Amino acid sequence: MKKYPFPAPLVSYTWNETRYELTGCYEYIIVKESPAILTVSTMRVVSLADAKLRACPFIVLNNGATTTAVSSEGTTTPFAFDDHPVIQRPIHVDENWALVNSCASVATYVTKQSSFTFHAADVILSSTMCIPVCMAAVDIPYYAHCRRGHVEKQLADCRVLLQHAGGMSLYNAQTSELLKTFNA
Repeated sequence: MKKYPFPAPLVSYTWNETRYELTGCYEYIIVKESPAILTVSTMRVVSLADAKLRACPFIVLNNGATTTAVSSEGTTTPFAFDDHPVIQRPIHVDENWALVNSCASVATYVTKQSSFTFHAADVILSSTMCIPVCMAAVDIPYYAHCRRGHVEKQLADCRVLLQHAGGMSLYNAQTSELLKTFNA
C-alpha cells in the first residue's frame, strides 16, 4: 500500500470566563493508503482513512484545567498538541466567522503493462465550513454535528485518476463510479 498525508481541519478554542474563543486553526494529518497497483479487484478496496477521518478530532477545547478534543462523531478525549500530527495554518476570519476548509484526496495511477501503478496523491478543496470566532459551550455539539456532514462530503469527493495512452479517466474513490473520461 502507498501511504500519503490526508489533512483534516482542526480548530482550537480557549475558555474566556463566559464563552470559548478561537485560538488556532490546524491541519490534522491522517495517513491514507492506496494500493500500489490498481486493478479491477483492488479498486474496490475501502480505505481505512474513512474511519480515521470520522473519528479525527475537530474541535480542541482548553478551559485552563484540561484540554479536550471533540470529533465529528461527538466523542470527547483528552488532547495534547505534542502527541498528535498537526500543522498550524492561518485562520481566515470574515465577520466573526472562521472559514475552515476540508479537502478530498485524488490518487493518480499511470498505466504500466496490464495494470495501473500508483503515481501521486494530491488534495482538492471539498468544502468550507463556517464556525464562530466565539461560541457558548452549549453550541459545541451542534458544530461537531455540522462537521459530520462535511466529513461525508469530503469522503464522497475523493477521486481516483487513471492515466492511460488514450487519455484519463476519473472515478469516485468510494463507489468506483466512472465520473468523466478525458481523451488524449
